[in-house]
Amino acid sequence: MIAGLRFSRRIPMGHRIVRFAFSFLTILLACTMACGEGVPQPNLPKLDSRQKQRLQLLQLHLQNERWPEAAALIRALTVRTSDGFVMEDVESGFGYAVSMNSYVQSLIAAKPGDYSEVITQLRRRIDQAASELFGQSSRSTDAAPLHELIDSYFLSTSGDDALLRLGDIAFRNGHFATARGYWKRISADLMQIDSARYKCPTAAYPDTDIDIATIRARLVLADILESKLDAAKSGLAQLRELHPAAQGFLGGVEVDLHGKLQSMLDDRAKRITIPSRRIIDLTFEPEWRGSLPDDVRSLPQTTDRPVSRPEIGPMACGECILFQHRNRVLAFQSATGNHVPWCDNSEGEIFSNDSASAIHDTLPRISTDRSVVYSVFSDEDANVERVVGLSVADDGRIVSDIEVSSGDADARSRIAGPILPVGERIFAVLETNTSVAEIHAICMTDTGTLWKTLICRATSYSDSIANNVAPIVAEGFVVVVTNAGCVAALDADSGTVRWITTYRRSDTQRKNLLDRPWFRYRQQTVPVTADGIIFAAPADYDGMLALDLFSGQVIWSTRIPRGSFDAIDMLGVTERHVIAGGRRLWWLDRRTGEPSALGDDSASAEADRPSNPFPRELQAGVAPNGRGLLHEGFVYWPTRNDDGEDNIYIFDADDGTMPRQPFQLSAANVESGNLIVTGGTLIVAGRKEMAGFPFVMRRLVNPSTAKVQ
Repeated sequence: MIAGLRFSRRIPMGHRIVRFAFSFLTILLACTMACGEGVPQPNLPKLDSRQKQRLQLLQLHLQNERWPEAAALIRALTVRTSDGFVMEDVESGFGYAVSMNSYVQSLIAAKPGDYSEVITQLRRRIDQAASELFGQSSRSTDAAPLHELIDSYFLSTSGDDALLRLGDIAFRNGHFATARGYWKRISADLMQIDSARYKCPTAAYPDTDIDIATIRARLVLADILESKLDAAKSGLAQLRELHPAAQGFLGGVEVDLHGKLQSMLDDRAKRITIPSRRIIDLTFEPEWRGSLPDDVRSLPQTTDRPVSRPEIGPMACGECILFQHRNRVLAFQSATGNHVPWCDNSEGEIFSNDSASAIHDTLPRISTDRSVVYSVFSDEDANVERVVGLSVADDGRIVSDIEVSSGDADARSRIAGPILPVGERIFAVLETNTSVAEIHAICMTDTGTLWKTLICRATSYSDSIANNVAPIVAEGFVVVVTNAGCVAALDADSGTVRWITTYRRSDTQRKNLLDRPWFRYRQQTVPVTADGIIFAAPADYDGMLALDLFSGQVIWSTRIPRGSFDAIDMLGVTERHVIAGGRRLWWLDRRTGEPSALGDDSASAEADRPSNPFPRELQAGVAPNGRGLLHEGFVYWPTRNDDGEDNIYIFDADDGTMPRQPFQLSAANVESGNLIVTGGTLIVAGRKEMAGFPFVMRRLVNPSTAKVQ
């Protein structure tokens, strides 16, 4: 030790610094080699060895045309729903998890010509049970027997009738996307699923005796009632071509379907008006300015992120603008910007300053169902999550306080993003970290937990997903984009997993510890649903996905060269496009995921069309400086140029054109930031203050925003 000390003293200081740096880099390199993230697998009941053998035996029976044996085995495999899930790999690195009964029924229904005899044999075994369930649904308004029939006896002679009735129930309740999903499964001719592409397609009923013309008429009617006139015209033309003498019942009366639907379509078209759209054409000065509290103003600006933006984001709620910051919820009047005391104190504190050290949030986790604002806090000392309900009508008075924990004292649990209140139920995603990260979906009320379902485990997950996952509820499904290698859909009532689609996580091996792929900065990128399609941008995937809501099948993934698609925020979905913002602004074709060709068809060259993305090049002298928004057919995008000037670019969401020059925030001495709209006012929330700009009405006519009077 002494010799070592003497030796070290003879080394010049500069050499010692170099040696220390070399040692540090060696350790850094070793850590980098081990910092890759394993691909998480859905944690579902796996097929045991006996089930795998039975599935292999079924395939052997089918190959050798042993129909009675195959039918008996199908009956045993499909009558129960708890025997495990079948995992299948599909093209381009996607995987699909489906229950055993769904897999087997899809396998048979996909080839009705080859397996007609086994279907006949199977129906002798299951038709009576299926008929009893269908009879139960006829005697009540409960749809549960129909769902059970579809789950266990889909191939019975009552399967198509159950689909028809479920679609009609959804249609009467105004759930048109759900109705379409059921109706299209009645026949493969109605489904637009390429069964050759997917190994686990959603099964279409193999041999319906229902008049397909009446189903096509229902689909056209749904388009008319939703004012999707182009789709209705196309569907009606197809109905005329395929069923020239179609007769059917509408409103309980037998009619000529062509004439009746054409009359309804014409009537709907007459009621459509092309309104003057409100463009947020701003005045030179804001109507008001409001300073943020000192501790919010002093938050450090992050400089390592690909998109610059304030750390704190506002939420509009009635006449107030709300922020969450540590142990407080801050409220401001949207009309004046004045601070409003909330939570029975002027500072908006939900917890006292004594407990503030235990409350920590890097991003706001706040949501509302209009009457109650729910704010989520992590109490790290107690290792619990607090979901606090605040009354909107009563200036933030606390009306509920729910504690959520994993139940494991050694595990750290965290609600991974904003919760979703729907009526009396609250949906959330819970992340539990032990040796691996476990992702749960949870449904709770003020009185307790209704259900909790484990979706997947993420092995060696080096970055917490907390603050990044927000569930959505659509057509009876709870959809969770886990940011951990999979997207899951669960039954909203029971928490039962309906499907899980896995994707290959991008750039799981980082080049070094200091490097973080840009798409990891997708924060609270909430998925969007439209017409039965989920559009999602996971934080561990360098693209975007479109999935079928009812089956989980991947309709498309962004076909943009790897590393080029740099969107972080999903701003919204229009009739033609998915609009995403980040380092640049992107318009993606809703049908294909390809970058859309913007502008009109008269543009003879690509250079004559609006830029997509905008700007075309990353180093174009303009960069985003806050989160933009999609509002009434226009995209508002806050930016800062190389000269430090802040602007808001305004684009037509349909064709990408700019109806006016960028609004110069710097001229009004306003810093760009996150944008929200409330009460006819555009709010620009910067790092130190907010500014409110009123709308100026400007007449712009565009048929894509037509409304029904």
